[in-house]
Amino acid sequence: MQFSKCVLLGITILGGVLIFASIFCVERLTLLSQNDVLVVPKSNITTSKRTGLKFYEQTLFTGHIVEYYPPQSVDGSLQLKSKSRYENGIKHGESKQWYPNGMLGFIAYYEKGKLHGPHISVWANGNLRAIAMYEKGKIQGLARQWYVSGEKFKRMNYIDGMEVGLQQAWRTNGKLYVNYENVNGRIFGMKKANLCFGLDNEELIL
Repeated sequence: MQFSKCVLLGITILGGVLIFASIFCVERLTLLSQNDVLVVPKSNITTSKRTGLKFYEQTLFTGHIVEYYPPQSVDGSLQLKSKSRYENGIKHGESKQWYPNGMLGFIAYYEKGKLHGPHISVWANGNLRAIAMYEKGKIQGLARQWYVSGEKFKRMNYIDGMEVGLQQAWRTNGKLYVNYENVNGRIFGMKKANLCFGLDNEELIL
């Protein structure tokens, strides 16, 4: 009887060990899969002055480059400031920036170093700042900007990075001060200022 109890206890313990080992293996595999992509602080990355390529330990970098704000709390916890994906030293994939309070303020996508996909930024108060679409580095279609107050600022149209069709801009009081059409490089309408779509600097306005 005691032998049966011992066997049963041994089986129970062994089962528990196997379950624990299985869980441990799953967690370790998950951890390994998360670590497949290198995440390296910006301070550990070097940039070629000649080509602009990113290097880590003298090798063209593939992975995520991250940057943090200085510690804002007593416990020294860090807030992520930016995170960008690189492949062979070139920006490729998702690029994000955050405000010190943790709110996402900027997101864009790259393909082999060129903007490709949605390009969106937000003011520090949460209002949308700008939105545009890019294809292989060139702005395409409707692009819009807003003032920090949320009022509309610019509404522009592009094909392959060139202004095409209706272009408009408003002052903070809502008054339209730019309203023209670009037809084959010719301007028809009211143009009191040169328009440009300023998202390329990728800098958040705090």
